[in-house]
Amino acid sequence: MLGGGLGLLPSLEHLTKDESLVFSETVRGICDTLISGRSFSFALKNYSNIFPKVRCDLVAAGEKSGTLHKSLDRLADYLERSSTLEKKFKAAMVYPMVIIILMFIMILVMVWFVFPREKELLESMGAEMPLITRILFDWLGVAFHPGVLLTLFVAGLSLSILYSRNNEGRAQDALKRLIDRNILHLPLIGP
Repeated sequence: MLGGGLGLLPSLEHLTKDESLVFSETVRGICDTLISGRSFSFALKNYSNIFPKVRCDLVAAGEKSGTLHKSLDRLADYLERSSTLEKKFKAAMVYPMVIIILMFIMILVMVWFVFPREKELLESMGAEMPLITRILFDWLGVAFHPGVLLTLFVAGLSLSILYSRNNEGRAQDALKRLIDRNILHLPLIGP
């Protein structure tokens, strides 16, 4: 709208007619800041939870250079490309995730149904199992016990919830750094 000759404030006021209550309240707050005589970049900085600093700085540079509409066009193009890339990435990750989940289900079926029968068969035949086989059966009996799996699931779910929330808390940032640091030191991923 800016490129078509419509001013910034009328363009934003047109956006306040959107049905999204949070969006229209945010735009209304930006309009009020502009009406009070502040710059557009200052108005955006008041909503730092929505508009990151980099984008506010890009708008400020556009205001100072007199090319705000070009800066906003570049920002819109960048956001559209980022959104498209993110959607493609998520779509590309569906197949590997399905394969991993199916693999995990197959392992659980083998551990809970196939291996116990195999162990019973070997014991009923009176055959002495090799040491590695005994260690494997003992380890699987402990590792895949429903109580252990439930505990690991709850712990993993709790950590993923803590990790995925986007708070400003120091504890969460420390947890993110700890997890990211450990991920980087895994073989084939980090140094």
